Amino acid sequence: MAVFEAGKQAKWLIQWLQEVEIFENLPFKIKCDNSAAITLTKNASGHSRVKHTDIKHHWIREGVETGDIKVTYIPSEENIADLFTKALPQPQFEKLVKMMGLHPKPRG
Repeated sequence: MAVFEAGKQAKWLIQWLQEVEIFENLPFKIKCDNSAAITLTKNASGHSRVKHTDIKHHWIREGVETGDIKVTYIPSEENIADLFTKALPQPQFEKLVKMMGLHPKPRG
């Protein structure tokens, strides 16, 4: 579901940037830490649970097939989005904050 939402935003952004003649570099890259979700963006056949996924979420595969969108794996340890979606141990939190180019608030 998250890859679908990211793909939806990517598609809108690609169309807008092309309209204002700023962006033509495709594919638009989406990073995901779920290898099963990445596999489903490439090929859904043979996956028994896919039938429970709303059909509107399958269009992301079309974006991958046409080359407009590329979904790649990112390890959870490097996934900056986890800052906003998970409770993290402090060392991991500080690492991701630094990866964003921010500095954690000094203690004390």
